[in-house]
Amino acid sequence: MEQNDNYLKYSQLLINLISSYFHKKKLSLALEENDFKWLYRFGKSHKIGATLYFALSFNDAFKEEKIEKAFESFYASCLKKTILFEQERAKLYSFFNENGIDFLPLKGINFCTYYPEYGMREFADNDILFDKKYAKKVRNYFLKEGYKVETYGNGPHDVYQKAPSLNFEMHRFLFNPEAEFGPISDYFINILKASPIKEGHEHAMSNEDSYHYFIAHAYKHFSHGGCGVRTLIDIALYLERFPLNREKLDKALQRSGLYEFEQSISSLSLKIFRGNELSKEEADMFLYIMSSGAYGTMEHHVANNLKKQSKFGYIMHRLFPPLSYYKNCKPWAYYSIIGIPIAWFMRLVRALIHRGKNIKEEIRIVKESEK
Repeated sequence: MEQNDNYLKYSQLLINLISSYFHKKKLSLALEENDFKWLYRFGKSHKIGATLYFALSFNDAFKEEKIEKAFESFYASCLKKTILFEQERAKLYSFFNENGIDFLPLKGINFCTYYPEYGMREFADNDILFDKKYAKKVRNYFLKEGYKVETYGNGPHDVYQKAPSLNFEMHRFLFNPEAEFGPISDYFINILKASPIKEGHEHAMSNEDSYHYFIAHAYKHFSHGGCGVRTLIDIALYLERFPLNREKLDKALQRSGLYEFEQSISSLSLKIFRGNELSKEEADMFLYIMSSGAYGTMEHHVANNLKKQSKFGYIMHRLFPPLSYYKNCKPWAYYSIIGIPIAWFMRLVRALIHRGKNIKEEIRIVKESEK
């Protein structure tokens, strides 16, 4: 009980700090070492350490240099990564324009510009949608630039990585047209062509589509393993910054099946940063998000799936993915007579080699869910 009370206490403290910074209203604080430990933990797990650093500095919360340096390191790391990504994107955009390849920057690339300070929003990768017929040419570009091909031709995006922390997810399409993502996939299937040119071959979504896509991506994480408080920050900043055609947006959200989710998460976001009282459902949603970390947890992933199917069904689905998985993620296997058994065996071996600890942890969580 004490642990839960602490969790609630520090979740609220975190929100109060960030809200005070965004609205430029200082708090009266007297934080102790344990308070900073909890905030540091949240900053790290939710990838908002740089934002917390500015919020704590604004409120004159740092009394010890070692604590200030610990939080400042979040910002230093984020700033360095932001500069590196900008340099790499500039070269990539030139390549796209020189080769006549249409592209559309997504998510964090745009949302980081909405934060008050440069380099304040943390992110793990850069996501860019591009004309998929140039996939091989794009892969060759990244190889020449010294990137490692993490994945290629599997699922909606190809992944390229380069030390120390560069990670590009190059999207050939945005969502797999599987069960729950079918309507979402249908809405965004032609979004590259539907988005007007910004400059050269760079496209930009309308404010409504940009927000809609962000909500769709948040829903994908929320419904699987969960999404973090950074999502709520992004939503609040976006809604306060951009006037949206609500009638147009609501029609689009209804088409993609995301209307109710957007209503819930946007209401929660605005309420917590304005200090308004939450409903029981919103409070439960807030605690779920706060316990998810930046990218969700395996506990939430298992729990959400067991709400939709039996334990046996979940295990069989994990062991033997549906045909739609092979069609979208392993097309070479889907259209071959013996391809699916080969792909299944390769998937199993790769999982055991590279994800052994994760698999063991997932098995433990599934077993304990029986209690």
